[in-house]
Amino acid sequence: MPRTALLTILVVLLFGVGVASAQTQDAAQPIKVYLEAPDVMAASDALKAGCPTCTVVMKKEGADFLLMIGKNAAGAFRFGAFENVKGELIKEGEAASLEEAISAATAAISAKAAEPKPVPVQATGKSQIYIYRYKQFAGSALHPSVYCDSVHIADIENGRYFIVEVEAGKHPIKSSDKQAVIELTTEPGKVYYLRVEIVPGFAKGYGRMVMMMPEQGAPEVAKLKYLDAEDILNKTLVLVKPPEPVK
Repeated sequence: MPRTALLTILVVLLFGVGVASAQTQDAAQPIKVYLEAPDVMAASDALKAGCPTCTVVMKKEGADFLLMIGKNAAGAFRFGAFENVKGELIKEGEAASLEEAISAATAAISAKAAEPKPVPVQATGKSQIYIYRYKQFAGSALHPSVYCDSVHIADIENGRYFIVEVEAGKHPIKSSDKQAVIELTTEPGKVYYLRVEIVPGFAKGYGRMVMMMPEQGAPEVAKLKYLDAEDILNKTLVLVKPPEPVK
């Protein structure tokens, strides 16, 4: 075989391997679902048909979502879709058939999996602190102040969050409850979560800062809107807008 023809074949083969590798890297990450149903095999087949990116796992601990299906006295299919094994309900309902129940559940699961997640800061000398306020009716009119390193950095609204970037080290953080100070020692490149909770007072309510574990703080923050720029008082410590999610 001529040398030119051999080189052409090698280039084509290498190009094909490169394309296949790129396609594999771009493939969507599987959504791991733990399934409980009267007929697990039928439910598994319906799940895969309705959600091509979903894969059924055998252990709850390794699942992104938990899907439970059962039947009521009238023969209708009841379903509940939960995020992770901690049991946060994202969708429940009733359907006439197993396929309808699976379809409704997988739509909710796919939508939840597609929601942007807080982007961890890269391993630099700085740390990120997500400070948020869960959306609640009680005390919704209050805008508690938030302080970091004795600096008034923001006034937080109901159902909002913001991100503080600080150098690694010790940082006292508090809200309008001056007794509840979090002495947070941050490490380079790590992400922390603090929740502002409204505590009723004699004249009016006030904000109390509470430290949250990342596995609870991250999904709670994902449901909230970023704080408006006019409520950010220190734009050196606080990001004016959240970082773009990694695509």
